[in-house]
Amino acid sequence: MVSIVRNLPTLFFSVFKYLVRSKYLDKDQARQAFILNVLLLGSIVLCIIALVSASIGKLLTERKGEIYPGISPWILLIPLIVYIVGYFTSRLGKSRQVTYVLIGLYLLGAAYTGYKWGADVPESLLIYALIIVMSGILVGSRFALIITVIISLVLLT
Repeated sequence: MVSIVRNLPTLFFSVFKYLVRSKYLDKDQARQAFILNVLLLGSIVLCIIALVSASIGKLLTERKGEIYPGISPWILLIPLIVYIVGYFTSRLGKSRQVTYVLIGLYLLGAAYTGYKWGADVPESLLIYALIIVMSGILVGSRFALIITVIISLVLLT
């Protein structure tokens, strides 16, 4: 039992390394695919946590006879499915297309947050910063500049 617990971090790291491994031979493409896979796996985990949290919150408030004020757990299934499909598509070698979808999905979520609760919500602004950095790392600096202009226009409207 002690050896299993002692080897648990090594096992976890081996599984993680297998999950984010890239199939590209070019070092730059392999690095971008690796980062994309890490971001997708992190998004999947966070989306599952949000789904469980929203489901529990909905069950608890409905049990009290109140109306649940949060987002529907069914709506949270949409980005989770997109992230999972994107992860498997990225593993098949279509990382460029998945990158655009991931950035677009994050941009859509941040824009919705800004629209619903105001443009100065700290979470929305942090997600915008994350989108700009992700764009620069995964696609390139010119695309990051275009995304910055798009985000500026979204914030202005």
